[in-house]
Amino acid sequence: MKRTTICLVIGLTLALLCAGTGWAAGTASPEEIELTGTVLNGGRLVDDQGHEYQMTKDEGALELEGQVGQKIEVKGTVLENSDGQKVIKINDYKVVTE
Repeated sequence: MKRTTICLVIGLTLALLCAGTGWAAGTASPEEIELTGTVLNGGRLVDDQGHEYQMTKDEGALELEGQVGQKIEVKGTVLENSDGQKVIKINDYKVVTE
């Protein structure tokens, strides 16, 4: 009986620790990043290292759709969608003039 109680307590403790760790990782907010890249057709952005991002369909991205081919500096947050594609939410941007 005592052994069963101890195993039950240890099992519940481990389950709570694993669940707590998963919750903390799942609720972390993405950090804002800065990158320089070029606006592509279809609401996409490619940075100077060749990484491609799909821009979210919000006001910031809609403004950039008219800047196809322009080099821009972007501040935003990046997430990954269910297909593994990087999606960037534009918080601020400026067109780079050379």
